[in-house]
Amino acid sequence: MSVVRDIAGNLLICLFIAAILYGITCAQAYIYYQSYPEDRPFLKWMVAGVWLLETLHTAFCIVFIYTYTITHFGDAPFLDQIHWSGGITVILGVLVAGLVHAYYIRRLWILSEHNVWLMVPTTTLAVARFAFGTATTVQCYTVAEWTKFHQRRLPLVTLAGGLSSAAAVDLIVAAALIYLLDRSRSGFKP
Repeated sequence: MSVVRDIAGNLLICLFIAAILYGITCAQAYIYYQSYPEDRPFLKWMVAGVWLLETLHTAFCIVFIYTYTITHFGDAPFLDQIHWSGGITVILGVLVAGLVHAYYIRRLWILSEHNVWLMVPTTTLAVARFAFGTATTVQCYTVAEWTKFHQRRLPLVTLAGGLSSAAAVDLIVAAALIYLLDRSRSGFKP
C-alpha cells in the first residue's frame, strides 16, 4: 500500500497543483492577447509556444496519472513501473523553463546594459538546467522502476541538479530585475 500512497498519491496531488497552474497560464495568455494586440509577432509566438507546451504538459500529466489510478487500478506492481508519459512530462517542463529563462535572461542583458558578469552565471545555470532536465528524461526511459530510480545516484543527481539550477536561475533573475528596475526609476510620482 505504501507504493500506492508514495507514487500515485504524490502524483495525484502534483496533478491537481499543475491543473490549477495551467488554468492560471490560460488566463494569463488570454489577458495578454487581449491587452497587448500590438506586441511584436515574436513575443506573441513565444507566448503561444509556452501555452502550447503547457497544454501538452498538462495533457501528458493526465495520461500519466490516469494510467496509474484508473487503467492499472489495484495493480501495485505496475505502480512501481515508470510509465512512458513520465519522461515526456519532464522534457516538456524543461522546454517551458528553457523558453522562459531565455526570455528573462535576454531582458536582463538589455536592462543591465550588457553586463557579462551577470549573464555568464545566469546563462550557465540555465544551460545546466536544460542539460540536467534532458538527462532526467533519459533516466526515466533507461531506469524502468521508481524504486530503482530513487536508489540510483545518477537519476537523483540529474533530478536535483535540474531543480536546483532552475531555482538558482529564478532567484538570480528575480533579484537582478528588482535591483535593475529599482535603479532605473525615473522619479515620476503618479
